[in-house]
Amino acid sequence: MNQNNLNSNTQKPHSNQNQNQNQIQNQNQNQIQIQSINQLKQIYKAIKTNDIQFFDSISTLKTTEQFEKENEPFLKFAFENKSKKEIIQKLIEKETNLNWVDKYQNNPLHIALENEYPKEIIELLISKGSDINSKNKWNEIPLHIALRNKYPNEIIELLISKGSDINSKNYWNEIPLHIALENQNPNKIIELLISKESDINSKNYRNEIPLHIALKNKYSKEIIELLISKGSDINSKNKWNEIPLHIALKINIQKKLLNY
Repeated sequence: MNQNNLNSNTQKPHSNQNQNQNQIQNQNQNQIQIQSINQLKQIYKAIKTNDIQFFDSISTLKTTEQFEKENEPFLKFAFENKSKKEIIQKLIEKETNLNWVDKYQNNPLHIALENEYPKEIIELLISKGSDINSKNKWNEIPLHIALRNKYPNEIIELLISKGSDINSKNYWNEIPLHIALENQNPNKIIELLISKESDINSKNYRNEIPLHIALKNKYSKEIIELLISKGSDINSKNKWNEIPLHIALKINIQKKLLNY
């Protein structure tokens, strides 16, 4: 028998065996992929429907990261669907990275505050390493969002005590004190921000210092006095060339400013 023919015949079974193994391997890979997709769908559904009982059944997963490489993070999905606190807590405990960002550069702390989650969730995120001074697309840190949404004093105090940058400027050149006054946060919050050495003469995109805004929004005499006593420039001009006295004249509290 020709040696070449012999070699050809003996190689065919080996070649067929390799093909069969490759087919089996590909089938197994497809099967694993389908199982992962199905599990993803089940988890997203459980989060969306606040199915805590189902979620407990998958709580043995070491990390959610293995399912999130090409999908929306479970935690983000849960926040935006306003899932129950218990589900949020479970997801935070599973996360290996709590500094992922969405397309607007919001990290989990930004999103939790935007969706008005309670102190326990904010505290847990911070304790697990979510960056308290991370900036989103609009240069907002979590403290900006908390003040814009008029969060309770305890949340603001928590963020400040954990190291929020008290003079961080957003896209509109606003520091937290500008935002607190613009959104009419309570006096206690304003006093806290001032006591933590907020820049009293920082100007926003309208060239307003905090005193302009406090007068415009008719804050109490105590707040006006506090701002002035801390060094507010009473001759500072805004975008419309108004000094604080001009605004005070509009609301009949000019006597206090004239005393300075």
